[in-house]
Amino acid sequence: MLIRAIIRALVLFVAYIAYQHVYRPFPAVIYTLPPPPALENNNTLLQSATKYHSDQLIAPETIAFHPNHTMYTGCYDGQIFSVSPYPTFTLSHVSYTGYASSLLPEQTHLCTLPGNHWLCGRPLGMVFKSSDTLIIADGYHGLLSYDLSSRTFTSLWNHTQYDTNSVTLSEDGDTIYFTAASGLFRNFEVMYDAISGQCSGALLSYTFSTNSTRFLARDLCFPNGVLLLNAHTLLYAETNSASLTTLDLRTLKITPVATNLPCLPDNLEFDKGSRTHYWFGCGGPLRMSSRFSFYDSMGQWPSIRKLLVYLLPYPMIKKFAVPEAMIVRMAVVDANTHRISDVMMDPTGSVLDTTTGAHWNTHDDSLWLTSYKTHVKYMARVKWSPPPPTPNK
Repeated sequence: MLIRAIIRALVLFVAYIAYQHVYRPFPAVIYTLPPPPALENNNTLLQSATKYHSDQLIAPETIAFHPNHTMYTGCYDGQIFSVSPYPTFTLSHVSYTGYASSLLPEQTHLCTLPGNHWLCGRPLGMVFKSSDTLIIADGYHGLLSYDLSSRTFTSLWNHTQYDTNSVTLSEDGDTIYFTAASGLFRNFEVMYDAISGQCSGALLSYTFSTNSTRFLARDLCFPNGVLLLNAHTLLYAETNSASLTTLDLRTLKITPVATNLPCLPDNLEFDKGSRTHYWFGCGGPLRMSSRFSFYDSMGQWPSIRKLLVYLLPYPMIKKFAVPEAMIVRMAVVDANTHRISDVMMDPTGSVLDTTTGAHWNTHDDSLWLTSYKTHVKYMARVKWSPPPPTPNK
């Protein structure tokens, strides 16, 4: 009887896998990354961070600074919040990017449940076009413009295929550059994009004066943070390839400027008063020669990654991510080369976990840290000072 039960279980298992492969195929392919780099300045500097508004924010992804120094952030449940300037840091609800504003107060808990993301929205990248106009990249509702005075939204661009992610503004304020991280998976299943190894993202622009959208680059490996270095050069992070790339807006020439980074880069923000230094947060696992990288090691095994997807529910797959945090400061050496200048870490995640953004607040002279992980229910603040220059010998 035992043997028959084992055989029956094996048959059912094989049948289930075959059904998934035929009727719900997962598009996993081989991907290859260089051996993880050595990181000399390993530290625990992020463990000195202070948390704010714990259990009031669910995965605040990024920060936009209003001209009056108020911070705005978007959360997993579709809410946009404002945080008043130093020293009060008072938290206030602004709006939902989806349709949750029409819900009764006792119904808003629905926004935290799986399957309701389209209803409530997921505000990700944000930037102020003016003191009254906030531009938002929403993972489900595309590129939005929010009028703070009338409290109304205007849809600028939405494509149901793409997960709109990060935004930056041109110098004349007429064009928004933004990333669409994935053309295969929506924001609530973002880890599937890394597991698949596919490069289906895009970099786009939207111009207000012509009300037109243009694809600048396609087939990118989860394009994430985006930053305008100068009038003609756009910098973006390709998260799944652990690299940073520039795009010449005149010729659309693409130039890799930093590869084989010690983590999977996420949001990009300029350093304090600088156009030659910037920060990025780490949205994926740390990649260092001193530790094992599950993400790197699975690149050559698409069949195993498919099997994991077929067998394990998505919430369980998310648990493969270990607690750890790092932000990286980069220096622009020249048009073709950007190098790591400094890092701040919490390598064990004892205080912070997965800091996807490091945002310099000139008003309180500190870095504010954000995260996309749903169990991260806070913003964090940390002091940082650049190291003194090395004296010439």
